Amino acid sequence: MSKVSFDFKGKNFAVTGASSGIGKQVVLDLLEAGANVLALARRKELMDEVYCTTPPPFRGGRDR
Repeated sequence: MSKVSFDFKGKNFAVTGASSGIGKQVVLDLLEAGANVLALARRKELMDEVYCTTPPPFRGGRDR
């Protein structure tokens, strides 16, 4: 079986449900792969936690 790989560097993604579970992990994986991510969720408190646990190089675009 061959392994398929994708180049996400510089690509843009919008992820809903980004505050927890699969959505949160997708956001973190895409950021690590070099993608630009718009993370969307209903729960601000959980999104704040995601933001705070994201390494500083990935924290662009949000006013604190």
